Amino acid sequence: MGKLLDAVERFLIEDEWQYEQVGDKPVLKMLFAGENGEWTCLAQVSEELEQFVFYSICPSRVPPAKRLAMAEFLTRANCGLIIGNFEM
Repeated sequence: MGKLLDAVERFLIEDEWQYEQVGDKPVLKMLFAGENGEWTCLAQVSEELEQFVFYSICPSRVPPAKRLAMAEFLTRANCGLIIGNFEM
């Protein structure tokens, strides 16, 4: 597909990640399992923008009554981050 996507795929293969391409899009989907559960990860590239974005999607949903507190927590957690961010 492109140099960036090829580089991401080489890394995943060398690091022994199981992944699949999402349709014909420049997006690779994989699962990650750790001590606290399992979640979906997406590796997305834009060859035109020379951009690589990695999403780690937590499967837990925030109950409506806790969303304001979570939004404040994420805002505080994002403060000072140069690269990356947390989203809800």
